Amino acid sequence: MLALTSTPEARGTPTTMHGPGYAIARLRTVPSGELNLAVFPDVMRRFLPPTAELPGFHGYLFAFHDDDPATSITVTLLEDEATARAADAVAAEYVAQLDPRFEVVTPLAEEGPVRIFAMPATPVAELPPFLSGATVRLRNQTNAPDFDLEAGIALAIDTLVPIFLAQPGFIMYCWFEREGGRLVTEIWESTDAMEAGQEALTAWRDEHFDTPTASETTEAVGTIGYAELVTLE
Repeated sequence: MLALTSTPEARGTPTTMHGPGYAIARLRTVPSGELNLAVFPDVMRRFLPPTAELPGFHGYLFAFHDDDPATSITVTLLEDEATARAADAVAAEYVAQLDPRFEVVTPLAEEGPVRIFAMPATPVAELPPFLSGATVRLRNQTNAPDFDLEAGIALAIDTLVPIFLAQPGFIMYCWFEREGGRLVTEIWESTDAMEAGQEALTAWRDEHFDTPTASETTEAVGTIGYAELVTLE
């Protein structure tokens, strides 16, 4: 896994940093938007603290799905798969004690080793507090049959990451490998910044690929309620 950041003096020039080695991404749906709003502070009070205390914790975000008020987007960043299993135990214990009214459906649950991680060296004071109100996008993709994964990762590190690091409003890019595909998490300061980043990504793809790199793509976009990223502390 390669983690990158940039210096304030040369934004967009990547340098190495110690980032997470493993990530978990989930969409969770409860019966109503009202219940989703109600569970959020409880997650912050009873689930996040024991998760953040795990050795190897790198970060966590909770976001409200923009198209479905009853669905939350969560991403957990960890040191390795062993830490992920410990985080799973914390999550299972938390879900088990929930009020029965919070019947949870999980339409997306993916995890895997982080292959690319990038953040700019933006001072925390210049970002939204706890990234509240920032925009997160998950892009879950199944690899096309002829896609050279390792070559694609190397190309993204060399050419895409510097583009994102130079984009106004960029906060984080996390690319993890899953069986048969990959999942990307992007965090932007605003929806406008995310859309500008999408335009840059599309231009990059058009420049470097003649055929699709994914046979199937699903996306989820949300507004962050709270995020704790160790690399921002």
